[in-house]
Amino acid sequence: MGFSTPRGCATTILQADIAEVMDAGVTNGLFGPLLDNSGKFYNIFVPKVANQLTINRTARYFPGITVQAQLAGAVHSLAITVNAQV
Repeated sequence: MGFSTPRGCATTILQADIAEVMDAGVTNGLFGPLLDNSGKFYNIFVPKVANQLTINRTARYFPGITVQAQLAGAVHSLAITVNAQV
């Protein structure tokens, strides 16, 4: 019998895992507060599964997750590549 993730659970898990990494960046001084006066250090945007193309859902590919953050200190730019596999 196959395992199925409850509706919405996968996006919640993905967002929580990304937030954990971002929190480590805040703790270590890589990110400063966003310049929008929200008091936040980052925003994570995860598209709804229902909005994903059928071909991507069939391939179990989840594109479109973005993170907004403000760099702190001497770092002027940053490139991040995330490869997650099951």
